[in-house]
Amino acid sequence: MCHCAPRFTKTPTVASTSALIIEQAPTATGNDHDHNGPELSSICRERSVTHDGGRLYVRDYPGLSPAIVALHGFPDDSHIYNRMIGRLAPQRVVAFDWVGYGRSTRRDSKQFSAPDRQRELLAVLDGLELEQVVLVGRDAGGPEAIDFTVTSPVRVAQLVQLNTYYGRTARHFGAGIGDLRPQ
Repeated sequence: MCHCAPRFTKTPTVASTSALIIEQAPTATGNDHDHNGPELSSICRERSVTHDGGRLYVRDYPGLSPAIVALHGFPDDSHIYNRMIGRLAPQRVVAFDWVGYGRSTRRDSKQFSAPDRQRELLAVLDGLELEQVVLVGRDAGGPEAIDFTVTSPVRVAQLVQLNTYYGRTARHFGAGIGDLRPQ
């Protein structure tokens, strides 16, 4: 697993108005005992993207564009993709933990709304300066990937769904997600 010691700079890099990137020291992942796939030739760079007063934990494996952004389901975290990351080379792969899961910060569940997940995904894409991505949604990450594809189609090159479902209604889309559409 990618576990790096934080390396904070005195002047953090601001990638957008909604995201602050705090870089971590890179770690070679070729000996990752959890992955059972081909050797990982890339380096994992752990990052922290600030969003809405919290932090999203992000693992970024460099490679070709468009980046593959893997959305985990529940109650999992980004490490659900450990065995798959090596097989996706030479593509860039980004896996992150939703707020409230894994190594991301927690939030008061009373303050959570469905569009929050879309904003978290947008913060990661903007924070890493990813203009267009391949979204991979697994389990409860699938509906989030579909919603983002519907509301921000120019940001999604391809959509991949793994063991998921979809059943959102037009009423759900009226709950504030529409403001994510490109202008």
